[in-house]
Amino acid sequence: MPNLYLLFNHQLTDQQKENAYLTLGVENIIDLKPFTGSLWSAIPPGENFPFGELKKIVNILQTETKAGDYILIMGEWGATFYAVDWCLRSGRLPCHTTTSRKIVDEAQANKTEIDVTRRISPDSFRLYQRFTE
Repeated sequence: MPNLYLLFNHQLTDQQKENAYLTLGVENIIDLKPFTGSLWSAIPPGENFPFGELKKIVNILQTETKAGDYILIMGEWGATFYAVDWCLRSGRLPCHTTTSRKIVDEAQANKTEIDVTRRISPDSFRLYQRFTE
């Protein structure tokens, strides 16, 4: 059975964990933070691509995961693309979460201000896909 490895900066909700076991059919859910430390959450900004940091991440993925495992990848866009590309090339199944969003606008009594409330709830997992025509 495949495992689900977490390469992102949040925690899964209980609902997401249950969904992963049911829909992905994973045996275990494994957080990679003990292996990555702050590498993934502190991708340096700037115009130079952080190859050094991302090669360390890929080495961790190569060591800790196997072909057929799901890797939940969400984070800085360039780093996410790099990790997803490696996963697709090496037989891992990179995925991300989808969410349902509800936005409520509420006019205040003075009618000059509007409060906006955003509720985001996790929905499902979706595999990253290669471009096809």
